[in-house]
Amino acid sequence: NNIDSTQLEIESLSISIDKNIDRIDQNTKAVISLLKQINVYDKTSIIQNLLTYKNLSEFWNEQQNIYIIQNQIREKIIETKNVKKVLENNKISAEKKKNDLLKLKMSLADKKKLLDITKNEKNKILTETKNSEVTYKKILADKQALADAFDKELLQFESELKFVVDKNSIPSVGKGILSWPLNNIRITVVYH
Repeated sequence: NNIDSTQLEIESLSISIDKNIDRIDQNTKAVISLLKQINVYDKTSIIQNLLTYKNLSEFWNEQQNIYIIQNQIREKIIETKNVKKVLENNKISAEKKKNDLLKLKMSLADKKKLLDITKNEKNKILTETKNSEVTYKKILADKQALADAFDKELLQFESELKFVVDKNSIPSVGKGILSWPLNNIRITVVYH
């Protein structure tokens, strides 16, 4: 988005620069035309100019026209200078935007490289994890098989033990050899 925005700004500045160059060209042509008119008038002396007119008011009108032309020349020159300043500022701004655009493109390229590296690392870790998962599942299956075999063997051993032990050889419930030390025990509780 930043790159697109910067490119649009550069295009806008380029259009503005072209318009300002056209205005400078138009002002330059206008100044040249006005200077030619003054040059024609300046080639003749004041007395010749005075004699070419029928009366003094025509002469003064022509003088007034020359004064207006001179003011137009000054205005065109000032306008051209202002347009030139705007043009220079636009050029500086366009160059700055181009540099910003280059920086954005380089940043984008760097981020893309970093993203590619991260993606490759992720894929590598994912592959290693899948390989480890397969190994752990195999180990878990082996341990489960061993545990099942142990449980089966333990059940078999318990069932064999029941047949081997004679129920008559087990002493009966009641007072017997182990009851003597526990006959006279009293429990005393001390509260603090």
